[in-house]
Amino acid sequence: MKKKNILLLIIFVAILFTSCDNKNSEMKEISNNKYLAEYSGGYTIEILNYSSDNDAEAYALHENGNAKWMLIVNDGYGNAKIMSEKNGVWSADEGKIKITIQGNTGAIVEEYVMKNGKFVNTLSDDRYLKRTK
Repeated sequence: MKKKNILLLIIFVAILFTSCDNKNSEMKEISNNKYLAEYSGGYTIEILNYSSDNDAEAYALHENGNAKWMLIVNDGYGNAKIMSEKNGVWSADEGKIKITIQGNTGAIVEEYVMKNGKFVNTLSDDRYLKRTK
């Protein structure tokens, strides 16, 4: 992803991170612990050996346990545009993040564990989270 697009993505994630709300109270699985504060923030979802200048997936993980997934695309003019977003919740333990997003057909759960300094998806070692700030 080009540096200009990454900067725009970071700005979008920061804005959305601050706007997470309590719309998903029925999905709450929050365990109030220090890891929510430590791991909260914006993340892009990266795939090893894959680079796209046109789109990106991102998470905004709020300290209160709310989560937002976004599909962000390049509009062709160097601007980022959110094409889709879904709300959910997340929880954390030492070296682990679990994200539950309400998809179109039900809950989507992704789990990540810390490996070599980054959170790697438990189902696919090629998929990992990269902090945006």
